[in-house]
Amino acid sequence: MAHVLGMLGFIGLALGLVALLLSLTGDRATRLASWAVLTGWTGAALTLTYYGAEVYGLRVVGRQALADQDSSLLAMADQIRLRPGAVLFGTGLVLLAIAGVVAAVAIWRSGTLPRWSGVLLAAGLVLYTPQYWGSQPVRIAHGVLLAAGCLWLAAGLWRARANSGRPRPDYSDVLRVVSGTGARS
Repeated sequence: MAHVLGMLGFIGLALGLVALLLSLTGDRATRLASWAVLTGWTGAALTLTYYGAEVYGLRVVGRQALADQDSSLLAMADQIRLRPGAVLFGTGLVLLAIAGVVAAVAIWRSGTLPRWSGVLLAAGLVLYTPQYWGSQPVRIAHGVLLAAGCLWLAAGLWRARANSGRPRPDYSDVLRVVSGTGARS
């Protein structure tokens, strides 16, 4: 269940980065947010492949080991966790950390969103890998830190949209903005 919730969190983070991009104005902040979206989506995609392998692959291995009453099958778990998947997972987490830092700088420069929400978000993403070596209370504290940053930023995005008087964004513009081939209307 924890992995499934983590997967949903990474999907939510990727969508939140798009909301950040669509809410910003100004060349510097928008350009940075574009890079945050690009690195964040790539990082989330790489991380989700590993989570998917763990959620679905390890479940099958465990059930088969129980059905056959053969604990030697559990050695396959390391093959799922430690082979190329771990490289993708690590790369994905590094890209997510980079996306968090770049997003925090964009938020700070925007002047329209709560600056420290970006700092909490970035801290949570940078600390994602180290928290795996922590105790259960450390992991819970990490989750609270990351959730606080995400929720604070979401509230800021909500308020910024309500106070801007701008119409709802045309989501078809996302690819043009990210690729730099066109401006938003």
